Parts: sequence; structure tokens; C-alpha cells
Amino acid sequence: MLRREFSGRPLHDVRVALASRWAAIDAGSRLAEPDLTRVAVLISGGKRFRLEPDGRLVIED
Repeated sequence: MLRREFSGRPLHDVRVALASRWAAIDAGSRLAEPDLTRVAVLISGGKRFRLEPDGRLVIED
């Protein structure tokens, strides 16, 4: 889980890991800006969130 591994880490590190893992999971697709940074900020801040099937980002904390 990225949140556990990257909570409190620098935003750049989280963005790189997130982009790489997203591409690996979704057959090479790309998480584009500003969504990449938005999700990386949540992960770095230790926030829980989920992506809805329609693409909406729901913050749980």
C-alpha cells in the first residue's frame, strides 16, 4: 500500500512511485496532472482515499 510506504516522504518521491505503479497496474496507462500531484499529496500526507469507478477521488480521512 503506497500510503503506508510513502506517508511523510517528499512529494517528488511519492509522485515517481505513484506514476510507475499506476502504469504497471493499468497496462502502461498514465495518471495525468493535476491528478498525479493531487493523489501524491494525499499519500504523502498519510490520507486515506479511494477512486470510484467513475474516476472520482473520494478522501476518507
